[in-house]
Amino acid sequence: MKKLLIDAAKIRTAAAFYAELDKCVKLPAHFGNNLDALFDFLTTDLSGGLEVHWQNFAAYTADEKKLMNGIRQVLEDAGTERPEIRLVI
Repeated sequence: MKKLLIDAAKIRTAAAFYAELDKCVKLPAHFGNNLDALFDFLTTDLSGGLEVHWQNFAAYTADEKKLMNGIRQVLEDAGTERPEIRLVI
């Protein structure tokens, strides 16, 4: 199982999140850097499991939290479909 550490003090944008994810799992060239692409990748293209540890989530500003909550929701939804995908906040 691959493990991804996201620290809200350092990862404050969706682009930064996708860059960290790419380092961990090597996203395909056609990956669209959006929530739909993230869900599709996690539920169909990802081989093996993924455990995401998201630290300091409460540290986001209101605007950042709104954006990052979308990513968080996709990770949770993907975990519902594939139990080998886990989000730890």
